[in-house]
Amino acid sequence: MYDFILTIYHSSNSEDLAVLLGSMSTLPDGGIADPAMHEIWSTSVNRALADEVDTKLNIK
Repeated sequence: MYDFILTIYHSSNSEDLAVLLGSMSTLPDGGIADPAMHEIWSTSVNRALADEVDTKLNIK
């Protein structure tokens, strides 16, 4: 996922994506730059594994 977001960032130079990537980055000691990101990531992975993620485009 990190590489995907990084690829999109390189084509968009979005500051929002830069902040997200910074939060997701790992530190030299192996820790995550933003420890809260680990909980968000774990929750998202569990939702995906439980088939609880709706990827259908819903424009209203």
